[in-house]
Amino acid sequence: MLSNNNTAALDLVSMVHAIDEQLAAAGQVPLLPTASRAAVSARFIHFVLADDSFAVPIGLLVETGHLPDVTPLPNVSPSLRGVINFRGDVLPLFDLRRLMGYDQAFGESGERMIIVKTANSQGACALAVDRIAGLISLVPEDMQPAMNSYTNGFWSRQDSPIRLLDLERLFHHLSTDIHLEEANSCSKN
Repeated sequence: MLSNNNTAALDLVSMVHAIDEQLAAAGQVPLLPTASRAAVSARFIHFVLADDSFAVPIGLLVETGHLPDVTPLPNVSPSLRGVINFRGDVLPLFDLRRLMGYDQAFGESGERMIIVKTANSQGACALAVDRIAGLISLVPEDMQPAMNSYTNGFWSRQDSPIRLLDLERLFHHLSTDIHLEEANSCSKN
């Protein structure tokens, strides 16, 4: 006999799979292969930089949205576009394209932001992305080894990789990069 918690968890998994099927039928989210769906899947926010797909665990997502007005800051890392006002809180806005080594596409009209927070970060952080593709279910055990220093791995989905962004490693780099940039600008004065 299943406990109420186990029954609720099974109902939730069934509901997620039903939603995935409805979205796939509408052409919005590709359906996972049946064999993969039998394994426990996790939910991710799926976004695009250039023509490459990335994912971040939904548990790290605070919010998504359009880019608000950005207040630039002097003498900071070029990857830091500036700060934004997010419901009364001042958040840094980083250019994820620049951080990931893509060509600059600064100020594109379709650009969006994801606001994320990790267990080890000191606060929320906004990341500028080209496009938010939506929520996606992926099976962690199907992930292949990492492709670069800011990803933990990738999934092959319809012949296109979806890279898992390693926010902890990215935030560590950002904090180190910003402190080095600040130290360099102070030493020049």
